Amino acid sequence: MQKWLILFIISYLLISCNNPQKNTKTATSNNDYHLKQTAIPKTTNKDQITNNTYDQNSQFHKLILNTTPKKTKYTFTNIVKKFDNQNIANKNIHKTTAKQIADSQSSTPDFISNSTAQLNPEENEALNFLTETLKDNNIAKDSKTYMDKEINDFIIYLKPQQIKKMIANIQQALKEIENIESNIKKIYDYKKQKTALNNRLKDEINNYKIALKLAANQESFDTIKTNIQNTSINLTEITNIQNEAKRAIDVQEISLNLTDDELYALFSFVEPLQEINYKTSNKHYTYDQFNQFILYLGIDKVKDMLKNIVKEFHKEKAVTYYIKKIIKNRNPKNNLNNYLEFIKQDYKRLLLEAFGNSTISPDVIIQNIKKISFDKFDKIRQKAIGIIKNRLYK
Repeated sequence: MQKWLILFIISYLLISCNNPQKNTKTATSNNDYHLKQTAIPKTTNKDQITNNTYDQNSQFHKLILNTTPKKTKYTFTNIVKKFDNQNIANKNIHKTTAKQIADSQSSTPDFISNSTAQLNPEENEALNFLTETLKDNNIAKDSKTYMDKEINDFIIYLKPQQIKKMIANIQQALKEIENIESNIKKIYDYKKQKTALNNRLKDEINNYKIALKLAANQESFDTIKTNIQNTSINLTEITNIQNEAKRAIDVQEISLNLTDDELYALFSFVEPLQEINYKTSNKHYTYDQFNQFILYLGIDKVKDMLKNIVKEFHKEKAVTYYIKKIIKNRNPKNNLNNYLEFIKQDYKRLLLEAFGNSTISPDVIIQNIKKISFDKFDKIRQKAIGIIKNRLYK
């Protein structure tokens, strides 16, 4: 019995010694397996979808970058359509995602900076004039008003060379406008013609902006580009304003050679000439027609024409002086003042009739002015002197 017990114990111990080695080996083997799994993890379905989507997004970015005006119109619809056709087998990207990518791509500042950097300062100024016009909702309110995103897409689509062609007329218009503004600034501020020319120029600039915005009231970028390229400012009116401003400056140069009395005599009837002629009711003179008249005569003939007019205005001043000397007798003083105003208007009427309508030759006008016979200033002066003498001898 004891012998069998001893054999049983020995057998048990032998078995126990063998089993730990086997278990340790198994555990080591399992540890090696887990280490391998850590180095190369098993790919899940979710990871595969993410990787595929990333690959598709990268392809979409490349597709946008490779899209040129010659191949397709640069719009979100066409980009997505081309992308879907190339990837018809798998739909791992939604159109919403595609639109976000397209939006971020088309509004990238680098694209805009790269385009505008290839334009000179004058071209950039013209492009800015255009973009500000298209974004102004107060211009041509019934037409499309552009947002920054649409402007950026348009610039990216055209590329610098097409932009240069499109804004050529705008660039030229801005040069003309700048020259006119420079000349108008040289006209004396007190002259109403300066305000009139400024208002006419503003009207033409506004009309040009309206024309540009209407030209861009299209869906196709190609059509918009062509319309804008063919839209010009009203060169006829712009040229007229420019020429009139130059003539006004030239007349100012002549006026520098006139005395104060001659200047007063010359410009005292400029404003009345803007009204309809008293006698003929024919077309009135414009500021420019009067300037052309002065430029035609030249400084010498102008001085000759003004001789008799200056004499009459000296008589008018003398009458005014004597009337002021009448202090006590209010009624005679008021009567003389009223009569003096009537005489002044009567003399201006004769001058206006001498000018006639705007079709009379300048030489004829000079002869008409020299023929004017006017003695009313002398008569009223004698009356004023008589009243003063009567007061002194009383």
